[in-house]
Amino acid sequence: MSQLDIILKELEIKGVISDPAFPEPFMNEVKGERCMVFQALQQMPSCPCPHCQQPGIGYGWRISYVRMLPAFGYSCYIRLKKQRYRCSSCSRTYFSASNLTDKGCYLSNVLKLELVKDSLTKISVKDIAVRHHVSWPTVQRQISNWAQLVPHDFSSLPRVMSLDEFRAVSTLKNAPLALSIVDGHNHQIIDICPDRKKDFLKKHFGQYSEAVRGQVEYITTDMYEPYMGLARDLFPEAMICVDKFHVVQALNRALNSCRVEVMKSLTDPIIYKTFKKFWRIPMISSQRLDPWKTLWVSHFRTWKTKGYLLDVILSQNEGLSNTWEFYQRLVSIFERNDAEAFRAFIGVKPQGIHPLMKKCYRTMRKYTEYIVNALESGYSNGAMEANNNNIKVLKRIAYGYRNYDNFRARILLVYGGKIKFAA
Repeated sequence: MSQLDIILKELEIKGVISDPAFPEPFMNEVKGERCMVFQALQQMPSCPCPHCQQPGIGYGWRISYVRMLPAFGYSCYIRLKKQRYRCSSCSRTYFSASNLTDKGCYLSNVLKLELVKDSLTKISVKDIAVRHHVSWPTVQRQISNWAQLVPHDFSSLPRVMSLDEFRAVSTLKNAPLALSIVDGHNHQIIDICPDRKKDFLKKHFGQYSEAVRGQVEYITTDMYEPYMGLARDLFPEAMICVDKFHVVQALNRALNSCRVEVMKSLTDPIIYKTFKKFWRIPMISSQRLDPWKTLWVSHFRTWKTKGYLLDVILSQNEGLSNTWEFYQRLVSIFERNDAEAFRAFIGVKPQGIHPLMKKCYRTMRKYTEYIVNALESGYSNGAMEANNNNIKVLKRIAYGYRNYDNFRARILLVYGGKIKFAA
C-alpha cells in the first residue's frame, strides 16, 4: 500500500486510489509555486449513469489538481486523473463520485474543514490563509458557509438572559453598536443583533412565541432604558436585574469627576501633584485599602502612608469628602450584596455631594427595584462582559472588520458553541 493510499484510508476518502504507475510523491511547480505532488486515479470498475442508472463505458480522462493540507512547509496537491464515462443509453457523460472534493471545486473537503477548525481559535483570517497557502477570501467563505449552519432556534430561550452592546463595525445602518444576547448559565452567545434600538429588538424577540418568552425568569442588563422597556413589554414574567458593575462604574466616574474638578481649582503645586499622581487611592474600597502601607512620594521627598495621602486629598474640599463617603458606603453595600441595606440607604436623600453623584443617586432611586433584584438573585452581566472582551480581542487580532456579516459569522463560530468537531 502506497503512502497516499494510507492517507486516503485514514481520511476516509472514497472513490480515489493512488496511481500504480506513480506511487511516490514528487516535487513540481504548480501555479507558480514549488509543491509536493501526489498522483491518484478516480475511477470505478462499474459506474452507472446517475440519470438513468444504465451502465457506462470509459470515455477518456480529465486531469485536475486538488489542493490538500500543507506538509513540511510545502503546499500539497493531488494530481487527480479522473475517469470520464459515457452512458450507453442516454449518451450523457459523467464522472464517478468521490468525497475528495465538491463538484467544480479544487479545494479538498479535508482542507476546508481544517480552515474552519483554525477559525475557532483567536487568529486572523489572513494568518489562517497564509498557514494553508490559500487566499483570505477562501477562508472567509468557509467561515460564512459554516456560520449558516448555526440554527436560528426560536423554540427556546434560556432561564437567565443577559443583554449588552458592543462596538461592531462602522458600516452598520443605524449605529456601530450591535447587541449581544448571552445565556446567563452556560455563558454561550445565543445571537448577535445589528441594532440595539427598542423597535428592532421588539421585532427580533417577537419571533419567539409568548410561551417561549415565558421561559425567561431573569434578564440582566445595564441601565439602558430600551432594554428595560423591552423586558417589561415582551417578558412580563421575568425579573429585571440591573448589573451592579455598571452602577459602581457610574459611581466611579462621578467620584473621579469631582476629584478632577477640585484638582483644577488648586493653587498649591504639591497638593495638585498628590491629586494627580494618586488618583486611584480614593477609588479603592475602604475595606481593601491598607492605610499603613507606605509609598515613596517624590514631591514630598519622603515616604507617606496611603491613609495620609487619602486624608490630604479629602481635606481639600468638603464636597469631595462627602462624595467619597457616599461612594464608600454604596460600594460596601454592593460588596456584601445587601439588598435591605441598599433599600434603606437609598431612601435617605444625601446632602453636600457632587452634582454628578446626585445624578447617580436619582438614577439608582429610579431603578431601585431592579438593583435589589440583582443583589438578591446574585445574577450579573459578568459573563457578558467577558464575552464582550473576547469579541474585542478577536476584532483587534483581525485588525478590525468592515463587513458586519463576516464579523457576526466569526463571533458565532468562535464563541457560539453550537458547532463542535470530533477530536
